[in-house]
Amino acid sequence: MAAEGYSVIHDGHKKPGRAGRGRTAACPRTSDAPDGIDATCFFARGSAMKKIPLKDIFLVFLKIGTFSFGGVYSMLTLVERELVEKRQWLSHDEFIESVAIGQMTPGPPIVNTGICIGYKLHQTKGALAATLGQIFTGVAMAIVLAVFYVNTQDNRVLKSIMHGVGAAVVGLLLSIVYKFACKTVRDWKSALFSIGAFIALAVFNLNAIGIIIFACFLGILIYRKRGRA
Repeated sequence: MAAEGYSVIHDGHKKPGRAGRGRTAACPRTSDAPDGIDATCFFARGSAMKKIPLKDIFLVFLKIGTFSFGGVYSMLTLVERELVEKRQWLSHDEFIESVAIGQMTPGPPIVNTGICIGYKLHQTKGALAATLGQIFTGVAMAIVLAVFYVNTQDNRVLKSIMHGVGAAVVGLLLSIVYKFACKTVRDWKSALFSIGAFIALAVFNLNAIGIIIFACFLGILIYRKRGRA
């Protein structure tokens, strides 16, 4: 169920959206913001859009939190499918911007991403609804499973289940990486960013937060020059 009649503030002017589609124009890329994202535009654009009902936000994020397994990046697959492809509450660029902001802020990246999206859809109440929805099932089941696992951790059936789930998660991770690469790695410079970050983390085991911060400053230097040219 997509919201109707979205509009977006873009460079100080209103730009009508296509009714019933929920699509919006992406924020302009700026050299002064980390990863080139104009955060002011991102949140201002959300406030200009017709608000999605809180109940819908909560239920969708409850579904995401209930049926997502395997960690942050496998969870992003379901988030993209539900919010971008199915309901079209966000464009793909807006989804990528939310993920980037979630990665740059302290705490669980997927929760931070949900907060950004929730705020965009219904401001502060939307952020709270998204957060409660995505953590509710996980918190309840984590407590139950922790108690169960402590008492049955040597069970062969349980070990077999965990091995199967772990192998499936690898496929989910590859799927989201492939989609992100196709839509964000658009030139040789962004390809070098991706390869460099992979080598820094996988080979040299550098701190992931440090890699992101370094990429922010390097992105400002490289893409600012391109913008001036």
